[in-house]
Amino acid sequence: MNSLYGEFPKDVTKIRGNHEGYDYCIFSDGAFPRAYVFLKPGHSLYGVNDLGDVRGHAPHGGFTYLGPFPSADDTWALGWDYAHLGDYHCMVKGHEHEGKKWTEDEIKKEIFEIIEALKECE
Repeated sequence: MNSLYGEFPKDVTKIRGNHEGYDYCIFSDGAFPRAYVFLKPGHSLYGVNDLGDVRGHAPHGGFTYLGPFPSADDTWALGWDYAHLGDYHCMVKGHEHEGKKWTEDEIKKEIFEIIEALKECE
């Protein structure tokens, strides 16, 4: 079973980790997952709020959030979601949009690719 999906709203799933010195988080409330990578002050992209890609790498659907993250002091978050055309999502009970259900491993692969590109911008 894919713990990133379920009846919305549900208990929030948060998967936190660190890859190559960058903290990240996968968040889901049952409707669809979202991914965030956190930048520390001093990174060349810290505070940038208009970003199409990082060194030619863009996550699925592009970046949909750039800004401070409420539960992470002094960090700048780069975020994206998995609720685009062709993706499964369900924000209203009974109105599911069938499509791809992304796995934790698939999302982590994208996170790690973005982190590798971010390292080139340090």
